[in-house]
Amino acid sequence: FDPVDVVGMYMSFSAVVNLRSGKNALRKTMRHSLRQEWYTTLHVLREERHSAAHWQEAHRSKIDRLEQVWVALGKGVALDEEVEGRNYERLVKKTEMSCWWRACQWHAEMPQAPLSTCRGCGQAKYCSRACQKLDWKEGRHKQRCGNRLTDG
Repeated sequence: FDPVDVVGMYMSFSAVVNLRSGKNALRKTMRHSLRQEWYTTLHVLREERHSAAHWQEAHRSKIDRLEQVWVALGKGVALDEEVEGRNYERLVKKTEMSCWWRACQWHAEMPQAPLSTCRGCGQAKYCSRACQKLDWKEGRHKQRCGNRLTDG
């Protein structure tokens, strides 16, 4: 499937869901679920535009279109880009001070020792090598970081 088409299907679905009146648990659930990743994805689309080679030439128009439909999907479920941007910045500040491995006790609390930064992406922070390995193998860091580092 083409990502633009997939997001377009979600946009169509959100339009139908929004037609329901009264208490709309489906709309609420869809909005809550999308909110988890919507602004982060939008931020990545916009930030990578200036630095990544895949933004050039042949794929440029397709990725620009993906950004447009992604913004429209957010609006379709009543996400405010400014509000979500502020929430994202707060989350970024919080994650800079906590271990990225979600199962670690220092993910939710301030760690007692300084954190180490992933050498692959320069963003993820961990309280130990063990947490970094777990996040790479069982968490989502391998997907976010890319294959810049080998499994190990």
